[in-house]
Amino acid sequence: MNTVHPSLVEKERRQKRNNRITTNVFFSLIMILLLIIVMNAFVYMTIEVEGLSMWPTLNNGDVLKVNKRISASHGDIVIIQKYSKEDKCYILVIKRVIAMGGDKVEIKDGKVYVNDKLLDEPYVPDDINTNMPDGSDYSYTLKNDEVFYLGDNRINSEDSRGSGCCKEEDVLGVLEDWAYNMRGF
Repeated sequence: MNTVHPSLVEKERRQKRNNRITTNVFFSLIMILLLIIVMNAFVYMTIEVEGLSMWPTLNNGDVLKVNKRISASHGDIVIIQKYSKEDKCYILVIKRVIAMGGDKVEIKDGKVYVNDKLLDEPYVPDDINTNMPDGSDYSYTLKNDEVFYLGDNRINSEDSRGSGCCKEEDVLGVLEDWAYNMRGF
């Protein structure tokens, strides 16, 4: 009669249990990695700020977490896909939504008005005026699918004042959070 020593049976049992644990941990890590990839592909994007058009709110080198599933609203910081005639390709710009479809935007005496109300802009430094590039006044009522956007640093921003409005479909996402500055500024 063959008998197996009890310590060998226990050793084999432990080995099977350890293999199950290792397999479960491995598959759990794979699932977490796949979830991160899917979230980054379809829900979030990470983008680094280049330039000072959104200063003082955002600085050169800040890393932003942008939600692609949220609809933009007044005052949101957004990522806009814009065609660059100079570069002959699409570029991403970071700007603030000032007005949306149906709103009337006016710029006069260095101030922004939306629907005949002076826009409260605590994010714009007090000594910066919003003027049109040629110094003229501006008045426009947006079409239903348009977005009027400005940079917070009005003296150093290419935005709707020179480029016109963008389409709502060109807004790729809304800033949800900014984590850190990669350059340490």
